[in-house]
Amino acid sequence: MLNKVFDFKFTIKKKEFLVETNFFNSTGSKFNSEIERFKILATESHKNNFEFIWIADGKGLKTQKEKLKGFFWKI
Repeated sequence: MLNKVFDFKFTIKKKEFLVETNFFNSTGSKFNSEIERFKILATESHKNNFEFIWIADGKGLKTQKEKLKGFFWKI
């Protein structure tokens, strides 16, 4: 699953960080599919000794607080 190009990758003190970024202008299927995809990426990243960072912005996130909380509690 980690055979993908991440938006950013950097290393601090021999620890590699993989970064994905998204902008959500509205809620809907894109947000739902992305959050599921990022749950998998976060899990796979940790299994492979990487730190996964997801940066998300946009007004579409305002109504998605509970889904975001669930995402962060599961990883």
